[in-house]
Amino acid sequence: MLSPTKLSVIVENHTTGSETLKFGGEWFATGGWAGDRALTIEDHAVLEFDSKGLVLGVSGYVYYHNADHTRHLVLSFSIAVTAEPRFTARASSALVDCQAVWGRSPGVSQPGTGLRKADGCAWETMEIEDGKVGLRCVVLPADGGIVQEELKRRVAKARCCPSTISEITAPSDGVAMLVERRVLLEIENRSDETFLFDGDWFECGRWMKPTETINARSRAE
Repeated sequence: MLSPTKLSVIVENHTTGSETLKFGGEWFATGGWAGDRALTIEDHAVLEFDSKGLVLGVSGYVYYHNADHTRHLVLSFSIAVTAEPRFTARASSALVDCQAVWGRSPGVSQPGTGLRKADGCAWETMEIEDGKVGLRCVVLPADGGIVQEELKRRVAKARCCPSTISEITAPSDGVAMLVERRVLLEIENRSDETFLFDGDWFECGRWMKPTETINARSRAE
C-alpha cells in the first residue's frame, strides 16, 4: 500500500557566530512543505517536506542566506515513490545554480555509513523507512574553523558528494552523461635514490593503481 513520502532535514548551523540564515526562496517539482515554511535557521532547525499525495513524491530545493548575503545554503532533494531518494547541499559565498544542483542530486547513502560533504556543509542519512527519509545537515564555518573535535574528525573523513566529482553534460538528445576525470603524473627520477610509497590522502577520488616504488634513474607513472 502506497503512503505519502516525507523528508525531514535537521539543519545544524555552525557558521561563524552561528549567524541566522533567512529563507531566500524555493522551488518544488512535486510536493512541498509539511506544515509551515521554516523562515529562519538559527542554531538549528528542522525542515519537513511531504508529497501531498500518494503518487508523485516530493522534489525540489530550498535556499537560505545570512544578513549580508555572503553565505547561501541550498538543500536539494528528490524523494520519489518508486525510485531511490536523492539529496545534496551547498553552503557557499554566492548562490549556486540551484536547478543544476537539483538536476544532479545523487542517491542518499545508507544510515550509519558516515558523512558526505560538499561546499561548506556535510550531511548524513539518519533514517530511510516506509517512504520517510531523515537527514542531518551541518552548515560549516566559512573559514573551516570547526570547533567541535568530533565533528572536525568526522568531516575530515567524509566522502565528497558524487555530484561534486562527476561532471554531467547534456547532449543534444537531452540524455545526461557522466564524464570521468583522471590525472596522470609521470615522474622522472634522475637521482641515485629509490623512493618508497609511504602514504597518501585524497579529499576526492582515488588511485587507479598505486605506485609502490620509484626506482633510481627511472620513470614512473
